[in-house]
Amino acid sequence: MSIYYCVVANSYCSLAEHSNGGDKRMNEFAQKLLKKLNLAEDAVEAMEFEGKTYSYRVDNEVAYTSNGLNGSSAALFLKYINQLFDHQFGIRGKATKLKLDMNRDFAPTLKKQMETFSSDQGAEKLQVLKKDLDHVRNSVQVNINKVLERGDKIELLVDKTDQLNSQSAAFAKSSTTLRRHMWWENVKMNIAIGAIVAPITGLVAAHDTLKLSLMEVLSTTSISDKVAARLIKKFISSKEEEDNTDLMMNDEVKFQLAQVLAYLEGIKPHILHADYEHIQY
Repeated sequence: MSIYYCVVANSYCSLAEHSNGGDKRMNEFAQKLLKKLNLAEDAVEAMEFEGKTYSYRVDNEVAYTSNGLNGSSAALFLKYINQLFDHQFGIRGKATKLKLDMNRDFAPTLKKQMETFSSDQGAEKLQVLKKDLDHVRNSVQVNINKVLERGDKIELLVDKTDQLNSQSAAFAKSSTTLRRHMWWENVKMNIAIGAIVAPITGLVAAHDTLKLSLMEVLSTTSISDKVAARLIKKFISSKEEEDNTDLMMNDEVKFQLAQVLAYLEGIKPHILHADYEHIQY
């Protein structure tokens, strides 16, 4: 079956065309059809008019229109022209909108391919293109099936990811709660330790004050011998009763006791010598 006319257009502007000298009305109808195409959507369609089949292909706002072939043969022919045009002009072919701007360069290609596809050689070429198209279609179908299977796995993975995110959020919340709880426990512990240490510090300070007061009393010249003897006896008796108490038996207490006895022996040697024998350290 012969191809009578073919045109390549960008946004309804014909860039290159070729006619084999057939009926001019076919060329005019092809131009009218071109102006009615929806270039916003890629498509491959065909229509009948006065016993002729007009096929067109829209690819990225570029239309390829022919008449003569029908069905899959016309679709393959237009796809092949599409590939040749893109290979030869690239971005320039999609950018220019000057009428017949590529006609001198591409019209010979259109003529050659129209003659080839209209001949027996063209029929063989169409068979090769159909096989290639079937192979591509099968490959696409296999890839689609793989994508669908992968999509199911991806959905499972997304669900698991959402679950992990929820668990992570719950863990972060519980960690924050635990951290606040531990902080309050530390605060309470510090308060409790402070409450315990403060009285102990007061007792130790009071104990040191009592020892100092004892030395100050004993070193006062106005104290009587009997009073001094009574004080030292009481101190010794307290020591013997609390013999197991570390606080009373430490080195500092022993040193204070030695100072008291030295004071009594040095300044008041006549005060109760016998009681001195009770002191051992």
